[in-house]
Amino acid sequence: MNKKAVTVTNAMPSQDNHLSRHDFLNLVIKGSLALSGLLGFRMLLHFLEFQDEAATPTHFDIGLADDYPLGARSLIPQARAIVLHNDQGLIALSLVCPHLGCTIN
Repeated sequence: MNKKAVTVTNAMPSQDNHLSRHDFLNLVIKGSLALSGLLGFRMLLHFLEFQDEAATPTHFDIGLADDYPLGARSLIPQARAIVLHNDQGLIALSLVCPHLGCTIN
């Protein structure tokens, strides 16, 4: 009798737990994209929840015009302004820089 040799192969995939380089790089890329997406979404929520500071007052009571003699330069600290009294009348100048918001000396 002629008997043929029979080989049996396992039909189940191998239980090899090693991650290939390709799979590792895919995992790193997808994880990085997911993390950057979550951080971007968080920053978008932070931007949309922004609450402006309380509005600073724009009108100040600085007293009577007679309180400022001709030629006077008076600093008004609460208004961050200076009041000048010349021949043309009273002039109020802001000491706040419109670009940076700092006080000009």
